[in-house]
Amino acid sequence: MELQPGFLFLLMSKVAQGDFTVKLETSSKLSEIRKLYGDFNLMVRELAATETLQMDFVSNVSHEFKTPISAIDG
Repeated sequence: MELQPGFLFLLMSKVAQGDFTVKLETSSKLSEIRKLYGDFNLMVRELAATETLQMDFVSNVSHEFKTPISAIDG
């Protein structure tokens, strides 16, 4: 998607709300714009990966606590 005035703020707001499906595409010949879009997309992918790791961690820790407690309760 090409950047329109105010559009970057909308996309940043979506990312801030946890929508990591956002992706910027450009046909700009300016290397600075291509770098900006690439870095934004990288940031969103890294945030998505971090959220996945966090959810997996919480799930694993929760399971590890439930198992011994269930054995004690018998």
